[in-house]
Amino acid sequence: FIFVMAIFFQFAAIIDPINSTTYLNLILYALAIPLMDDQMGGKEYLVRALGLVVFWVYNDPVFSWTFSASLVNLVVILAIIYKWNRQITDHWWADLGMSFWLGINFWLTQTQLTREYLVMGIAMFGMMSIFNFFYWTSARRNEVEQSQLMHQVNYDGLTRIRNFSSFDADGKLLMQTR
Repeated sequence: FIFVMAIFFQFAAIIDPINSTTYLNLILYALAIPLMDDQMGGKEYLVRALGLVVFWVYNDPVFSWTFSASLVNLVVILAIIYKWNRQITDHWWADLGMSFWLGINFWLTQTQLTREYLVMGIAMFGMMSIFNFFYWTSARRNEVEQSQLMHQVNYDGLTRIRNFSSFDADGKLLMQTR
């Protein structure tokens, strides 16, 4: 689905060049940000990373040394995200730093745009990344709080062993599956 959406936005950027900065940022966001998901498997990561590389190559207007440098940067970014994914998502400075590095790296290759459009492209991707960071930080906190609450409900605080209601719920679940 993500690739269909990326193709749609790519066509929209061609048809509506005035808003192409927005469309390209949406594609970059849709392809890059999910790569920071710590529950993604190796094959899925590879397919999504290749999709990002194809987008990157397709949207370079001039194949020059700046493009080569940005492509090397992209490969380094992808390798860092793959290797240290959990540590990146656990630290705000690493999460936002990777997002900004990615956005700046992409937009600086767009030599056909004026400086104002480049700055706007970088700023827009940065704001999208900041929103994404705060949203997922809040979601992670909610998951931790839910887990702690479930632990308090199912375990005795004094003895730290499962309580009767926990055993009762497991027993009922086992009886339903048989």
